Amino acid sequence: MIKRTKWLVAFLAILILFVLWAVTSFTGLPWKEKRVAGQLEAHLEEEYQQDFELKTSYFNFKDGRYGGVFYPKKIQEWSFTQMKGTAPINI
Repeated sequence: MIKRTKWLVAFLAILILFVLWAVTSFTGLPWKEKRVAGQLEAHLEEEYQQDFELKTSYFNFKDGRYGGVFYPKKIQEWSFTQMKGTAPINI
């Protein structure tokens, strides 16, 4: 009975790890998404010498990169989409 319980616990642990890996592969890590968005916002503020506001942050599962959409506080009609490791794109 103890041997069967050990196998069951091992199987459940492997199943849980696989599910967590599958979910994070498509959704990313929420704390990393926020951290990268903060880094990108700081980079934009340093590059353009003005304050930016984060509109939304996201994880692109196709290439595994995090990004965000930002807009300057003075001109809210503009928006910048930037991903970690790319140049800003003005939309």
